[in-house]
Amino acid sequence: MAAIYSGIHQKLNSHLTPWPDKLKLARFAWVSSQCLLPNKEQFLFDWVARALSGYYSKKVEVPQEVVEGLWTFLNEILHSKKLCNVLSTGKTINIHPAVPQMINERILESKSGTLSVNLCTILSCCEGILAFPLLAVTYTAKYELLVELVVKTSGLACFQLQQQESTEPLSVKVFEVLLLVLSTYLTVQRQQGNPRRVFVQVTEHLLQPLCLLRHLITSRTWTEKDDTRIRQQMSKEIWSKVDLILQSALFYHEYLQ
Repeated sequence: MAAIYSGIHQKLNSHLTPWPDKLKLARFAWVSSQCLLPNKEQFLFDWVARALSGYYSKKVEVPQEVVEGLWTFLNEILHSKKLCNVLSTGKTINIHPAVPQMINERILESKSGTLSVNLCTILSCCEGILAFPLLAVTYTAKYELLVELVVKTSGLACFQLQQQESTEPLSVKVFEVLLLVLSTYLTVQRQQGNPRRVFVQVTEHLLQPLCLLRHLITSRTWTEKDDTRIRQQMSKEIWSKVDLILQSALFYHEYLQ
């Protein structure tokens, strides 16, 4: 086994290694104690990010089933016990800056029907990043990028809520991630030192989608096909978060004096 998986670093970076084999090697490297790579966790995070970024920037040709597999692999490592253990030791792992942008773009694609990978996998990757403050900094350190994520996830939820006559039930994952995104954003908004910057971002980018989201949630005729977690709990929490975001941004106390 060790012989088969020797030279993983070189094979993952080689254009001669077929993509399906690269994905198998990366998965093995993540879970196996037999695979010894310098800074292995960071290397694998960077590798999958570069692979996806290369595909979406059309610099690299990757089979569609491998693209799906790359997102699945990223999701697996973000939710793995191994990652929890690594981060608990105080080790720093950085998310490649291309990853949050790719997530935002895929969420937008899901509304237009052009998304070629599983939406729940994309949302789960987003959830995995935001669940760890050390990883979430890839969003929270860039206020405008986080605003964009709020816009995209709110828009996705609105799109689903507007399909009242659809036979497809509301996606629990969409609303779980939306609630996490709103909670993360609210924390970051409160930490901003420039209330005018917040005011501008909210009025220019968030006011319309959040008001629409609030309206659709409060006016929806809930039915039995709607998951009870959404209609009884998450909808109320989302409504509350939206109110807090808008009130604190638009009615900042210094502006009212």
